[in-house]
Amino acid sequence: MTTRERMFLMFLSDEDRGITPRERKFFDHCNENYKTLFYEPWKEYMTPFRIAGNLYYLGNRLYCVHLIATEEGLILYDSGFQHTAPLIMKGILELGFRPEDVKYVIMTHGHFDHFGSAAWFQGMYGAKVCFGAQEKGRLDIPRFGTIPRDDYSCDPVEPDILIHTGDEIKLGSTVIRFYETPGHSAGSITGFFDTEENGQKIRVCMYGDAGSDGLSKERSELPSETIDELRKIREDAFELMKKECADVFTSGHPQLHGYNLLEKREKMLANPSVNPFIDPAVWEKAREKEIEMYEDMLDREMHPEKKPKDMPF
Repeated sequence: MTTRERMFLMFLSDEDRGITPRERKFFDHCNENYKTLFYEPWKEYMTPFRIAGNLYYLGNRLYCVHLIATEEGLILYDSGFQHTAPLIMKGILELGFRPEDVKYVIMTHGHFDHFGSAAWFQGMYGAKVCFGAQEKGRLDIPRFGTIPRDDYSCDPVEPDILIHTGDEIKLGSTVIRFYETPGHSAGSITGFFDTEENGQKIRVCMYGDAGSDGLSKERSELPSETIDELRKIREDAFELMKKECADVFTSGHPQLHGYNLLEKREKMLANPSVNPFIDPAVWEKAREKEIEMYEDMLDREMHPEKKPKDMPF
């Protein structure tokens, strides 16, 4: 886009530019909280560290990227913004691993702050990119006027693997079992795998972002019949996940759903003998909160005068 085109668009209203109220809300949120990440992302960099077992943290203070190390290679779980790829590379090297050993890049959902660097790992190292099956054709690419940087671009990425409920990805001795959990986006997925900490088997839940607004007939741009199909997929998955236990819970952002990564990291540094990330109650509370928010959304459709409950930030 030329400078003249940008200047012209600046004087148009959101409606004239085709910017939805949801995109405007996201822009305001980014401009207030995440502007540094768009212009000076290194200022939000966190030294990578091991969470538990073969699970590591590679993200920054605002957006999560996780790494699962196996005997046969690495699994990148979410990949951050496209322009933060060098920071992810730096983190992998700092942990003593090699970027070329990344075999899979698994996306919790198809928003550009989570899949941005996936094309880079796919193109450079041949890593297989994995999305939830319902995300195909629905990836969220930023448009002019919807994020703080008007010159920002994000390369589209073609998935190698589309994930359905019950599917598994195995690398080395690590097996991740998946559930389709539409809500925050149409193709959101949740994964579970076992690892070992201090000689004890523990189970890890890899969650994405919170909420069910992506299935709201008031807010979503999807056809009503598609939303009904996605709701059924979500309801079936959450019924199955009632049987899932998790000792460690992760999410798409450090403070989301009680993940509280920043605080737990400080506790870990202060007392290395106790791992604050091992807490089965966090997943149980997050699961119940997600169910509660979903039911609240359905209730508000029947009773529009009701206000939404607080998001779990």
